[in-house]
Amino acid sequence: MRRQVLFVGLICVAFLVNAQEEKTIDLDEVTIQASSIIRKKDRQLIFPSKDQVRRSMDGLDLTRRMSLPRLWVDPNTKSISMANGNVQLRINGVLASSLEVAALSPEDIKRVEYHDNPGLRYGEGVDIVLDLSLIHISEPTRRSYI
Repeated sequence: MRRQVLFVGLICVAFLVNAQEEKTIDLDEVTIQASSIIRKKDRQLIFPSKDQVRRSMDGLDLTRRMSLPRLWVDPNTKSISMANGNVQLRINGVLASSLEVAALSPEDIKRVEYHDNPGLRYGEGVDIVLDLSLIHISEPTRRSYI
């Protein structure tokens, strides 16, 4: 019995010694991807992909390409609506119209906050709040929205 315990102990020590040897592997490229949707208690933060931004003509087209649930974007009338309810549009937290959203450049939209159960702070009778957060530009450029 003593020999078996000693033998098992020696095998464990041998494995520990081998396990501590360093091995290095060179990687050519590492790509880390995160989810484009962050779910919070009261809203979803949705980040547009580079492909969606590249293919979009304006802010309204970007919201259409993002396929937000329960929303219908009509490019002909430049409006955002839903089947049975009201949609409130905001740009950086400020009330906006669908024409103002259509005037935005897709490159300037950082994320979309989608509130599918908004509180009373957005007003009564509002079923969905869509808040487009823009990239803050520190230098003056030819594009200025707010």
